[in-house]
Formats: sequence, C-alpha cells, structure tokens
Amino acid sequence: MASILEASLPPIETKLLSLLEELSILVGTDAMSPFLDGRSRRAWLLMLKTHPPQARVLWSADQWDQRVGHLQDTVPSAGRRLRTMYQLLSIRPDFPDLGAMRKWGHPRWRSFFRGIGTSPALSGMVTSLALNRRELPSGPRTTQVYKRLGYACGREGRPSVSGAVGGDIAIPKWRLQHLAITRCTPEIDPGGKACKACPLGKFCRANREARNTTRNRSLTMVDLFAGPGGMSLGMTRAGMRLLLAVEKDRHAVDTLYLNHAEQVNGVVLNRDVRTIFRRPDLLERVKDVDVLVGGPPCQAWSIVRRHSRADTNHPTRHLVREFVRAARVISPKIAVLENVPGLRNASNGNAFSRTLRAFKRAGFVVDYLELNAADYGVPQNRRRIFFFAVKRKKVRNPEELLDRILSKVRKSARHKHRATVEDAISGLPRIMAGEGAIAMRNARRGPRSKYAGMLTRADPLVHNHQARPHNARDLAIFQGLRWGEVAWQYEKRRPGSIPYQLDSFSDKYRKLHPKRQSPTIPSHLRRDANSYVHPLEARGITPREAARIQSFPDDYVFLGGFGPSFIQIGNAVPPILAESIGRAILKNLH
Repeated sequence: MASILEASLPPIETKLLSLLEELSILVGTDAMSPFLDGRSRRAWLLMLKTHPPQARVLWSADQWDQRVGHLQDTVPSAGRRLRTMYQLLSIRPDFPDLGAMRKWGHPRWRSFFRGIGTSPALSGMVTSLALNRRELPSGPRTTQVYKRLGYACGREGRPSVSGAVGGDIAIPKWRLQHLAITRCTPEIDPGGKACKACPLGKFCRANREARNTTRNRSLTMVDLFAGPGGMSLGMTRAGMRLLLAVEKDRHAVDTLYLNHAEQVNGVVLNRDVRTIFRRPDLLERVKDVDVLVGGPPCQAWSIVRRHSRADTNHPTRHLVREFVRAARVISPKIAVLENVPGLRNASNGNAFSRTLRAFKRAGFVVDYLELNAADYGVPQNRRRIFFFAVKRKKVRNPEELLDRILSKVRKSARHKHRATVEDAISGLPRIMAGEGAIAMRNARRGPRSKYAGMLTRADPLVHNHQARPHNARDLAIFQGLRWGEVAWQYEKRRPGSIPYQLDSFSDKYRKLHPKRQSPTIPSHLRRDANSYVHPLEARGITPREAARIQSFPDDYVFLGGFGPSFIQIGNAVPPILAESIGRAILKNLH
C-alpha cells in the first residue's frame, strides 16, 4: 500500500515548533505535541513562548511545578524533569539554538534522556518524530506491538517492511513510533476502547479482526468491478457479508482492502474480472452467493463520448456483458448492475436492449431504475441506471420479489433530506490552494452539519485533504466566480476573462453553490478541479471534500496518492445510495 502517513509530520509540526519547544513538551507530557489535545497544546505553547529559555534555566523546582501543574496531560515529575533538562542544555555553547542535536544518533539521545531521568524509549520518538529520522525503536515491548500490527521483526526487534502481512503495510513512521512506545502494549485487548481509537487500527491485524462485525451475517455478497469499495461499504452497512471483491486497479484494491476489516479472511483480487473464470476453486467458493453487485467501467457509454462514436470501439463496452456472464456462472439470487444513463442511448439503444436480453437468457427476471443519488441524501446530482435481476430458479415468485425490491428502493427516496455542498464540507480544516496533506492534524473548523457529523469519526487525523496549487490566472477566475456560476456566464459578465473556446469548454470553470447539490463527481478531477471550485476558498476541492460529497466517511482512507484518489472517488457508487439499495434487498429477500 501507499505510505499513507509517511510524509505527514513535517508539514504539521517541524515547521511550527523549534527543537527546544518540542523537547519541552515531550519531557513534560511524555507525548509529542501532535498527540496532545488542542487545549493542552495551546497552553504549553503559550507558556514556552511567553518566557525566554534563559529565564527557564533559573526557575526552581517549585516554579516549574507551579507553571506546569495546571496543564493537562503532565506527569507528576514534569517540573523536576524540565528543570534538569534546561540545566543540562544551558551548558551547551549553542543553547538555545541546539542545531547540532539534530545530528545526534540513538546512543547520544539515550544518554541525554538518562541524565534527565526519563524513559530511554523517548529517544526513538525524538529521532524519528521531531527530527524525521528513519530509525524505529526496538525492544521486547515494541516487538510485541510490531508483531500485532502484522510485521515480521529482525534480531534487533525492528519491523521489516518485506515481512508485512500480505505485503500491504508500508511503515507510517511517525504514528508507529508513538503507538509502539506510549499506547499499544501486549496488555491492550484488541477491540477495546484504546484499540478502537488507534489511528493505525486499519493496518493492524488484531484490530481488523476485532472490528469485523460481519462474520455472522446470513446474507452474502460478491462485488465485481468493485473500485475502492463504495458499493461494498453500502451493502455491508445494510447488513450483508462480503465474500469476494474483484478490481483491476491496484490502488483501488489497496483502498478496498484497507477499509474493509471483513476481508482479513476473505478475498480481494487485483485482477481483470474476466480472469476469474479461470479459477474454479474461487467460483466454487462463491457459487450460490445471495447477492452479486458490480459497476463496470462506463467510459464507453458516457455522455462525453456520445458524439465521438467512441462507444462502438472503446475497450470497456464489453464489460457489461462480462458482468452478466459472471452472474450466469456464480448464479446469485439477486444481481445488481450499475452504469451511466448513457447506456440507454448508446449504439442507437442496442447496448441497453442487449443487456436486458442477456440477463433473461441467463435465467433472470430483470428490470431497471434510473436513480439520482441526491434523492437518497447524497449532496450530489448523480444519475445512474441500476439493473435489478432475480434468478428464477433461486426464489419463489421472482417477478413479485423484483417488484417489491424496486418499490422499496423508490420509497426510500421520498423522505430523505437533500444534503448540500455546504453540509458536505462543513467542519473540515480550512486550507488554501497548495496546502493540506495526505494525512494532517484534524483541526475542525466551524460548525458541523448533521450530514457531516454522520460521516465524521473521532480521529486525530484527517486523510486525503490536499488541495492542488493553481496559477495566478485561475486563482483570479476562482475569486471572481459567483456561487453556481460557470465559465460562459463569467465570460459574459467579464468579457475576455476566459482563455478557452467557450463553444467546447462552456463549463470549464464552475464554482460550487453551497446551498445546492454538487454536479456529478467525476474521475476527471485527477487532471484539474476548475469545474469544482470550493465555494469559500479560491481553489479546487480536495479528495476528502469530493469523498464527503460522494458520502464516504472520513475514516475511509484512499491510497495511491493525489490523482489515483480522485479517480477512485469519481468512479465509486455513493455508499449511502448503495446502502438504501442493500436495505431494500435485505427486507424482501429474507
């Protein structure tokens, strides 16, 4: 998997705090500053910035105790330890700059902390966290932690990347340090309160096992063309158990595996769906599954290609047929196929009619619905066709069952609150163009809507919240756009502002309206976000904001980097919509 947390620390802390400030917080709290709650961290920084280092050297033990005693998360001996540390530092010729200390190795840091009276294990945190070193702490305690996370450890007790379970764990250095030294011990029961709050829980084998609540669910499902797992997430939330997921894109497979704990003992295949027919053992395992779902890539049928005659020769045009073939072989009770509305008119309507005929020849009763995700509480006008097919030989009265499922899907849209863009992005850290990170400190900003609260988890990090930089011309256009305004409207209001032919790029620029639903989130966002300009900031939306608009929860981490994250999000089925479909199936299939 991508090293999701690899480069997160430097933008968060090392540019904000000096080594002396970071050392003071570390010795006084037994924790690095990124891991303090916001109130404690602000109080510590206020104390450190108010008094110069030279004055702190002269403070007595009582003065230290008085100044740190009212701060949260301090240890009983914090005052004594801090006084000792400043006395040791004051005899250095480079105090308070301490630049040479950044070149120290583990032995010198151990000696330094031994003189202060703190745990030698803190040297690992300093060299790997504050200084962004690559050394990992070792010892009997940390070895147990690494093994729990799924790492194979060498003689010195340090984890080996090549020994990661399934090859799926890249070392998230700075979080792993803190976890191994201060939180995760062999005594912690996987699944307990401390374990559930762990930011590395998704990478931890024991935690994944504990989070797997789908083992005893009776209704099973298979997800083909699974993407990053939007359909899988919605269906498992509805109450199904995922047996198999197949996806060709490597980054999407990583994302799906990471976020679905039920796949610890299940299967996520990184391969073309057409190749699963060469695996009789696999097909035997999933044969007679209850529900088969899938969303074959839809480029051949997209509206963008409608006038280019690309639907007659695009390589994805046969993948719908492959899904029906899989339905015939796997023989589920119900199959659900998702695709774009353009399929209805593609190839003069022949592609649509061929799909219906193929399901019928495979022994299914089939019908379809065109659904708009906005009707189901997703803050996005995203229209998709869903084929619902019921196997004749597997259920009684298949026509009646199909009618009940379709009726339930329709009814579940009637009373849904139509969430808006403002609802989706509320509470996220406010960043400017070029700011943010793959993983950054979750400093919530402003009120959080009910919709955002539904997607938010108690996590000290926010993932995939990274804004691309923009040139001065685009920034000026972003600033001048009104809510909901597109390029041709802006050009009409300010002639000469848009540097493109408007007959081909009439919506090249668009600022999202906070009080309305977003247009369909596309995979094209990997190239630019000019048509998805943030309503309050002069920049395009981030992958996390796009994921919010798609109804993915905040703890659903997308792997592979900036561009691949946008591709995965744009190609996914909104989980809230998938959940509504899943509930309609469960209610009527039992």
